[in-house]
Amino acid sequence: MRVAILGRGPAAAAHAAAYARLAGVDVTTTVDAAVAEIGTADIVDICVPVSDRADAIRRLVGQGRAILVVPPLAASLQDADRWLKSVKRRHGRLFVTHTLRFHPVFARAKEMVSGGTMGAVRRIDLQRCWQPAAPEAANDTDGILLSQDLDFCHWLLDGGATLPEVSGLTPARAACDTAACRLTYPSAAVVDLSVRQDSGTGLGVLRQLTIECELGAVACRVTSKSWLGDTPDQVEQCEVTRAGRARRVTVPDALPLLTELGYRVGALARGEPWLCPTLVEARAALALSEAIGGRREKGSGVSAQVSEGQ
Repeated sequence: MRVAILGRGPAAAAHAAAYARLAGVDVTTTVDAAVAEIGTADIVDICVPVSDRADAIRRLVGQGRAILVVPPLAASLQDADRWLKSVKRRHGRLFVTHTLRFHPVFARAKEMVSGGTMGAVRRIDLQRCWQPAAPEAANDTDGILLSQDLDFCHWLLDGGATLPEVSGLTPARAACDTAACRLTYPSAAVVDLSVRQDSGTGLGVLRQLTIECELGAVACRVTSKSWLGDTPDQVEQCEVTRAGRARRVTVPDALPLLTELGYRVGALARGEPWLCPTLVEARAALALSEAIGGRREKGSGVSAQVSEGQ
């Protein structure tokens, strides 16, 4: 299986390192956004900024390539819909990486919530912080609430095409401010998201997830010195509380990015479809990002309906 990576930044390096650990995978080249340099790659992994990828994706979709894109899916819903329709016509493959879903601790939390053993979800609180020196901070100085976080919470709640109401928006005003917002779903479930640059954690990245349900709560914590990719220092913890009693949940050691890219490569090699319905969620996350960005100044709530765009 031949993989070409578009991009030379931290995301491209992390993806290249993961592919190098997969048997039978040859990372043929790491290039800039020049589609002509890709050659005969089976998968094109696009790690260039969203503002620089439109032409590359348009040309690759026209060639019927299998395409992976680091989030967000596109710079606008209009671009996303255009690409998705073209992919459907050509029976191609386009997917947005969802590495948060492949963290063992978060996957376990999803199983418990979806299995119904905890009852209906009432509230989700997801917090992310990192040291200001991390490269990601330069791309998120205004909060942005990270499309992966939006997508992840939407996935946890099986949100599908229905967008929640957005309220409580607090944009980041300075380097170490916290950006935050609240999402309220038709089910009455509430999601609180916050993103902060914080030099006091002593860690590269800290993610904390709390899911409050009718019958208890699930609390997850992931720490790592690296903001992107798989690192051996990564620590994942999960605790479940029911009837006032808390217990630790054991989760397997895993490298989330390696797991996700391995799944994509394996499915393509076996001729199996990628799980394209999750593009609906990726598009929903993009719609939420647009809605939040468009209302930073107005400070008003928004709700909308998202079609599959396929």
